[in-house]
Amino acid sequence: MKQWKLALSLAMVAAVAAPFVTRTFRADPRTAIWVPLTPEQKIQFARIVEQTNNCRAPNLIEEKDKDIFDVDPELSCAYRLNALKEGGVREFRFSTSEYLAMNSVVTLGAFVVVFGLVMVIPAVFRAGRKVGQRYWHWLNT
Repeated sequence: MKQWKLALSLAMVAAVAAPFVTRTFRADPRTAIWVPLTPEQKIQFARIVEQTNNCRAPNLIEEKDKDIFDVDPELSCAYRLNALKEGGVREFRFSTSEYLAMNSVVTLGAFVVVFGLVMVIPAVFRAGRKVGQRYWHWLNT
C-alpha cells in the first residue's frame, strides 16, 4: 500500500472523529442581536419605571406588570430602565455559522495534522536508520 493512501485514510478517520473527541459537536455558540422594543413594551416599561420612581423603589411593581424578569425586582427594574433608554434589548441566539466554522476548523486541523504526521514520520525513521547504519559502520571500523 502506498504511503499517501494510508495517510489519506487515517486523516479522514481523524477528521470525522475530531469534533467528537474535542466535544465541539456539543458547542452552543451564541450571537447577540438587537431587538427594538415594541410600542406595547415601551408603554409597559415606562409605566413600571414611573411606578418605581426610576427604580428607586423596585418593590412597588404592580402584580399585573410582573413577568419572568421579576425574580429580582432591582435587576428587572434596571433592565427595563436600560431597555427603555436604549430603545431595545440584546438577545442571544444560536449561531449556525459559528457552529459550522468551529467544527470545520477542528475537522480540517485534525486532517492536516494526521496526514502530515503519517507522511513525515516514516521519512524521519528512514533517515534516522541511514544515519544509524553509518554510525554503526564507523564504530566497527
